[in-house]
Amino acid sequence: GLVYGRAVMFFEDGRQRDFDHWHEYEALPEGHIFEALFACSCFICMSTALLRRDLVERAGAMPPWLRVAPDYFLFLELAHTHQARAVQAPVCLYRVHAGGMTAASMTAIQREALLLIERWRSALPDVLVRERTRVHHTVLASIDMRSCESFFAGCKRLLSQGSPAFLLSRPFARAARSVRRRLQRPYWVQDLRRSGSVLASGAQAAQPLMDAATPSHKNPWLPRARVLGADVSVCSFRQARDTLAAMVEQRHGGYISCANAFSVTLAQQDRALHQVLQEASVVTADGMPVVWALRALGHAAERVHNDDLFLACCARFPGWRHFLLGGRLGQPEAVAAEMRRRFPGITVVGGCATPTRPIPEADQMAILAQIQAAKPSLVWVGMGTPAQDHWMHGARTLGLPLVGVGSLFDLLSGRTRATPHWAKRLGLQWLFRLSQEPRRLAGRYARHNTQFALGFARQWLQEKTRKT
Repeated sequence: GLVYGRAVMFFEDGRQRDFDHWHEYEALPEGHIFEALFACSCFICMSTALLRRDLVERAGAMPPWLRVAPDYFLFLELAHTHQARAVQAPVCLYRVHAGGMTAASMTAIQREALLLIERWRSALPDVLVRERTRVHHTVLASIDMRSCESFFAGCKRLLSQGSPAFLLSRPFARAARSVRRRLQRPYWVQDLRRSGSVLASGAQAAQPLMDAATPSHKNPWLPRARVLGADVSVCSFRQARDTLAAMVEQRHGGYISCANAFSVTLAQQDRALHQVLQEASVVTADGMPVVWALRALGHAAERVHNDDLFLACCARFPGWRHFLLGGRLGQPEAVAAEMRRRFPGITVVGGCATPTRPIPEADQMAILAQIQAAKPSLVWVGMGTPAQDHWMHGARTLGLPLVGVGSLFDLLSGRTRATPHWAKRLGLQWLFRLSQEPRRLAGRYARHNTQFALGFARQWLQEKTRKT
């Protein structure tokens, strides 16, 4: 339905910044982006977009109340029924100055965003509707509170329809973004550096993404770097996605494990798990502590959360045949239903719950026979670490890509809630998960996160001492 690209804003003082701070350090969304356009507001710059003319004409006349956000309306109209593709490199330079129309019409933008939410309310999850409605009312309240005449009306709106917590968090979120921009290169700089685009003048001193990583002696896919007890793949999210796509196309009988503080420290103590991770086709940097560790060692690492990898692949590759393995009784069916709701036309060829782990031998043979009969493109394994890693290692002879997705089944079946984008960006997903499952996760985090911090501190000091 539409193709869009990345825009880079430039300011009067010479600064440059991504137009879309939501995806400043990750790939732009593709596929079914309808819900993302609400969750992240309108992240598409109109100057970068190409729209299908026949679909625009079919959309008909603009609503009479639409004054400042016709582009947002068109993107939503097309994304509701069609997929989108994204050009990750910048295709537009966007000038920002004090007299710009966007700054002057902020109130109208928020009001029209609320009307657009109402227009498509029935097509959106209730939790997303509530969250975004509160956000837009909070922004309107903050605008009103800047004026003496409307101050009390703004306070009333904030308390009745907005979110005081969200308003109080804004300065901290802006400060965190400012600090992050000083410490990490944005995605578009990394992408331009790799592609050699002429717009990469601001990134001349940047190191290529893979500079410091060393390839695994048995791994043909992506280079790796050692973090405590695991050799972790150093790659961007897009490279991980494309690697999985290559595995599917080649019907490569390998598996993708994920590395977080828990699995990395566990691999130090469990020789069998260490060997399983060594033989994985890809070991993604699934947790932010692992990403931070890789960056401290000099690698330009990017987080590849396997839950997000699952959603990105469902959107990007509609022709894949999916098999779901793991979870409680009934969960694979619930996940399949949610997949069909989010990605109309997606093909789920089978599923099997694994309430008992390790899986009994008789059940294991039946599961393998069921997978072979379904002829999937790949198998998503949601058993949690380390059970899913050991199972994938034993089942790699299936000749199919196997991907460990941990707690994804709980998320898509509604047992747990999705982590907000701001918490993900700040590396606080662990805290959000802890608030939902304190009994299961409190001991694990206290023990293994502490071991990870102490163990990596020793590794970092050893690396520094060796280099000097």
